[in-house]
Formats: sequence, structure tokens, C-alpha cells
Amino acid sequence: MRIGGIAYDENLPSTSQLTTWVNRIKGLGAQPMIQVSRFDGPAAAAALVKHFNVDTGNRVTFWNIGNEPHCGQNTVAAAQDVARFIKSIAPAMKAVDPTIRIFAPDECDLLDVYYGELLSGNGSLNDISGKVPGQSYWFVDGISWHRYVGYPPARLAINQLTTGGAVDFLTRIEKTRQMIDRANQAQSRSGADALEWGIGEFNGSDGARACSFENGQMYALVYGSVMKYGGTYASTWSMFENGGSCAGTDYSFLNADLTPRSSFYHMQMVSEYFSGYYLDGKLQRTISYSRTDQAAGRRPRETTGS
Repeated sequence: MRIGGIAYDENLPSTSQLTTWVNRIKGLGAQPMIQVSRFDGPAAAAALVKHFNVDTGNRVTFWNIGNEPHCGQNTVAAAQDVARFIKSIAPAMKAVDPTIRIFAPDECDLLDVYYGELLSGNGSLNDISGKVPGQSYWFVDGISWHRYVGYPPARLAINQLTTGGAVDFLTRIEKTRQMIDRANQAQSRSGADALEWGIGEFNGSDGARACSFENGQMYALVYGSVMKYGGTYASTWSMFENGGSCAGTDYSFLNADLTPRSSFYHMQMVSEYFSGYYLDGKLQRTISYSRTDQAAGRRPRETTGS
């Protein structure tokens, strides 16, 4: 479960508050992921790692650096700025505990030029896929991005979430896998050292979509694609917000009365069948032709399922 977002990038909660959340997340049997601020600098990030992983022994394995630093700016300049702060903050964190897993930069989308620079594998100033100079550990252990489907210009209808929405995610996931594989090959990263990937936030684009049954179906399809292409995690945004109003910025998986939505139940369904193995599925056409259809002179009905 990721503790992060734009507000926390600009004003990180107190260590006491973070500790409370970490303990509650662990109490659920889940793994916490803490986002450190890109604005507070290396010393503050290192101090937070030290608090959890050294001073208190309340270990946190997964970490992020920053949140959507250059949303929509698919440029080399944006990648250069991101590489600058990651290469400053990540080594300070790893110096405290080299075994932590850092995922960055949690941009608002998978941007080809931007991520291509960060994952070039060529050792340039903009490349974050290599080792910290003079050390045996890497700057980052994975890359991450966010995605909400349905915003203009696509403006997907609710009934398109399970088709166009799922394909939107699949396309980005396939590109991510390709970028990761190239960077791993260029940097000779394999096994436990191999660069990983995750989705820091995902959902339908607004409250009406987030409330729908189709959104839950899309969740399951996204998780299927994440498993197929070897993603480490995919975090939805969010549990509860905007009063569960099914409008505006309500991206919750709980309703106003805290009853679960379709998105919750589809996540539950997927989680209950985690086995460590992935079985790919394919579409199947079924011909249905009942006696009633035959008597009425109707044509056989064709349905599609998985």
C-alpha cells in the first residue's frame, strides 16, 4: 500500500503519522511503500529510512521518490531534472540501507521520450538504471508510473472501460516491459538485481467511472496484464475520498456508507487466487441456439467471453 501523492510530496506527514500508517498497513498483512519528498532533499529522505530501518527496526522495504514531477511534459529536459533529484536522493537513502527497493519517478503517465531517457542504460546523466558510482547497489530498483483512463481526448464511456480502458493499460504495460528489458540488458542486470516496474496509481478518470461495475472488471484485467508482464505491484488510487459521492474526484473503492464497490470485489477475487503462477487467457466465442430460438426462426446468438 502506497503512502504518497502530490500533497505529501509538498508537505510530508510527520514521522509519527507515517509510523501509525505503516503499523496499520502491516497489521493488514500488507507491505507499506513510503514516498519521500523530492523537495526536502537527500538528508531528510535518508533520515526517514534511518528511523524505520535502523533506529526502530520497523522496517519498510519499498520506497518512492516524488510524485508526478513533470506531468505531461514528455521531454528530455523533464527527464534530466528527474534524473538529477533521483541521483541525489537515492544514494543517500541506500547509504543507510542498501537493501531497500526504490521505485521512481511515479509520473502521471508512461511518457516515451521521458522514460526512454531515464532507462537508456547508456550511463548518461539522464540514465537512472545504473549503479551508484563506487557502490555495489543501484540508484533505483524499479520504475513506476500512473494512469487514469477516460479523460479527454479519449473520453471513454463507462461501457468501454473493459475494452478501450483495459487496452490502454495493456499498451503501456507492454512498452514498460520493453524498456525494462532493454535497460536490464544494457546494464547487465539480472536475477535479484534486475530492474522491476510498478504502477503507482490507476483508476477510471472520475467518480462516475470509479463507481461502475465495469471499472471493477477493468481492475481485474489490469492486474492480469501486470502479472503477465512481470510487474511488481499496481496500486489503485484510492480507498476513500470526496465522501464516496460517485462524482468528481471520487476515486474510491468504497461507497459513502463504506460498503465495497465492484473495484474492491474484483481486487478481492484476484487476490484470493494468487498462486505464484500466471495462466494466460484468450477470447472464446460460444454459439447459443435454443429450441425457443429455433421455433421462433431466430438466428443462433454468438457471445464472447474469456
